[in-house]
Amino acid sequence: VYAQNDQNVNELRSFLVDMNVYLGSNQANNIYKDQLKSFLIKFAEKNSLSEGLYTNWSSTITENTPVNFEILPLTLNLIHSFNYTNKLMSRDELDLVGSWLNRLVTTTIKSSWGGGRQDNKAYYRSQIALAWGLIIGDAELVKNAILIFKNAINEIREDGSFVNESSRGGSANLYQSQATDSLISLATSLEENLGLPALNFEINNKSVWSAANRTLDAYENQVKI
Repeated sequence: VYAQNDQNVNELRSFLVDMNVYLGSNQANNIYKDQLKSFLIKFAEKNSLSEGLYTNWSSTITENTPVNFEILPLTLNLIHSFNYTNKLMSRDELDLVGSWLNRLVTTTIKSSWGGGRQDNKAYYRSQIALAWGLIIGDAELVKNAILIFKNAINEIREDGSFVNESSRGGSANLYQSQATDSLISLATSLEENLGLPALNFEINNKSVWSAANRTLDAYENQVKI
């Protein structure tokens, strides 16, 4: 069970986050890349994260049944870990870990929470698809992520709020923040990897900064929001 209060999953996520932040820094030592590589190989050999991924919302499991939310950040951090370590892997190790990760990515991005394309989880899935698509050279995954990013900018309100997230009552600001985080991450990745000016991409004067300003307003002036 991969619930957000599962201690093992939380520790796994924290480990991956810490390793990825460290390996992205200037002082990163290759000895930790080797450790992370061995970690990924062991997980792939055991076919880890192969059971219990889906929510129990339905008695019938299909390829579109949503995975538990915690699988989204886990998958993204595993992709980043692979990105830092794949150059250290042999051909056989690449095939092993790549196939294992591809199964996890494919399962995750097919999930549907029924919220349509304007949904924080849809944006999170796009982050996963874009990251994996860039690594394996899958143009279709990249193209779909760009399309969802454009749709998101088009569909936010003029004040930067997301229609779907605003309907979530007392949790609206939390989901606004999560959706905004995904959009900024998508934009940053598109700029850094493909040279696309996504951070300044606008539709009707709306951009990622519209959503970012709304998110900041929600924390700085809650009465106004």
